[in-house]
Amino acid sequence: MSKQNVDKLVERAKNNEKEALAELIKSNEGLIYSIINRFRTCYNEDDLYQVAVIGFIKAVKNYDKAHGAKLTTYAFPIILGEVRQYLRNERLVKYNRNIIAIAQKIEEATEILTQKYMRTPTINEITNYLGVSKSEILDALESKEYILSMDQAYDNETNTLHNTILDESAKREFEKLELTEELEKLDPTEKLLIKMRYNLEQTQVEVAKRLGISQVKVSRMENKVINDLRKRLQIV
Repeated sequence: MSKQNVDKLVERAKNNEKEALAELIKSNEGLIYSIINRFRTCYNEDDLYQVAVIGFIKAVKNYDKAHGAKLTTYAFPIILGEVRQYLRNERLVKYNRNIIAIAQKIEEATEILTQKYMRTPTINEITNYLGVSKSEILDALESKEYILSMDQAYDNETNTLHNTILDESAKREFEKLELTEELEKLDPTEKLLIKMRYNLEQTQVEVAKRLGISQVKVSRMENKVINDLRKRLQIV
């Protein structure tokens, strides 16, 4: 469809002509599916489609041809933002109440132990203090902090994790989405390590203290995660 025809349909859609809006949605389904297909294995495709369409409609309503950008270029980040907000909310409502309760206890324990030792406590020290398993601690930290922090980091175009995994020629939005999907597959310890290294920008020594392992093991684990992600994304 020519840009002139698109602009005409946009104007009609802004005047609440349902037929024009429906035609725009139909002609831009390729764009919509290119975004939602990245998440369809984990979420209901119909739900994702409806959310993406809402984002597209918002883009149409706010599109101004005077800015020079094509509708698809303008709509892409808006649709993506709508889908990501939906996924973020979905993850939040799935949080287990017990995990949230443990996360709150971890915060309290961390504060108490920090005052006691005059430093940030390790996972093992928190585990012993609370009398819960290490896996429960890691699950709680991952649920309470990791996903939200990764969402925030994903909003930052200069995210150092993306810079590490993807070279300049590969930093397209679709590949960033693919990376986000792969990060979700990491085990809790790996997620926490990546969060501390690339979101909180902590040193390997600091991570080692927090996890209660050696700096050498942190280095090996980090290298393994980075290399595995590169292989999964087929990045040389």
